[in-house]
Amino acid sequence: MRSLKCAWLASLLAGACLFASTPASAAARLGESCDLSVLGVGSSSAFLHFDNALREALQARNADAAAALISFPLPLNLAAGGHQTLRDAAAFRLQSGMLLPVLHKAVMSQQPGELFCNMNGVMYDNGAIWVNRVGSGIGAPFLITSVNLPKGVSLPAAAAQPAQARKPELACKTDKFRIEIESMGDGKPLYRAWNLPHAAPEPPAIELAGNMTREGTGMCSHRIWRFRNGNTDYIVSEPGCTDGSEPSGAKAQLEVEIAGKPRLTAWCS
Repeated sequence: MRSLKCAWLASLLAGACLFASTPASAAARLGESCDLSVLGVGSSSAFLHFDNALREALQARNADAAAALISFPLPLNLAAGGHQTLRDAAAFRLQSGMLLPVLHKAVMSQQPGELFCNMNGVMYDNGAIWVNRVGSGIGAPFLITSVNLPKGVSLPAAAAQPAQARKPELACKTDKFRIEIESMGDGKPLYRAWNLPHAAPEPPAIELAGNMTREGTGMCSHRIWRFRNGNTDYIVSEPGCTDGSEPSGAKAQLEVEIAGKPRLTAWCS
């Protein structure tokens, strides 16, 4: 009888554990096309709070409330190629008459359960707006990190941060992405990536400023670029001196880490 009770209790506990694990694994899912766990998030509640606040701000055409949900400086990618940058909330408020309707149209086109996400963030309206966690730690908020403006929409030149001269540093593609790294006027590298088969002059899926360091000496000296988007790190490194195991024609290796955990490694040629 005792062994029967133990078996019954073990079965009950196993079932309870299975039952408890199911909601936990689904807690980060917005819908069929977005599981926020790819961003290192265990629950959708923080994003849904952001989404609700964003919809309320845009519905009310409240520029101050909308600006509080944006990460500045905000890159604005133009449909015809190139980009502009909003330096701060004050610059956003000055252009809110043009930008709020654009944001409103993109956000209201979908409900949260219809949104798509990947390791680059959550996107509204087929990439018109990209959102990600900004900062580190459990409480890092979701904010708008980039906007792809529709055709014919741009800021007056005086309203945008002046474009900096750029120097190409690297251009390559993995089996999923096309990557370009340029050195801006201030010396900082700029990372731009497109989901294949897309490429410039189309707006990139993601655009990030970062930093570059060198490792190795002499002929083995090679560059390593690091970029961060929320809790996602993109590390692009040249081969340098290797054991020859890299594919022929490889220019660099892309590594993606989310919350410090490796999620993707791919050669870029």
